[in-house]
Amino acid sequence: MNQYYDEIISSNNICLGNRDRGIDKMYILINNMMCEKKFDEIDQLLTLFEIDTICIEMMLGLIVITNPIRNRLKNRPKFIELTKARVIRDEGSIEEGLFSGLEV
Repeated sequence: MNQYYDEIISSNNICLGNRDRGIDKMYILINNMMCEKKFDEIDQLLTLFEIDTICIEMMLGLIVITNPIRNRLKNRPKFIELTKARVIRDEGSIEEGLFSGLEV
């Protein structure tokens, strides 16, 4: 499991310098995990991040890419709440529609 976490953190570090490349790397990793039906591992991965661990774009990206399997991820709602709290803290408010269609 730590390998996946390490990969996401590596993607986040890339994201801090090159947003598109970091997010692309994270999307590929999560997509591969989804294709391999590693839903429990993805769900556990969502519990490992603290609110300041990864950039907002990565947090939002994780929410978007896991949307098709949202019913299989019991920890996803909590991750969404953490992401919302981070957006509010950093941006002051949540842009209307930002989470539309992404919540259970």
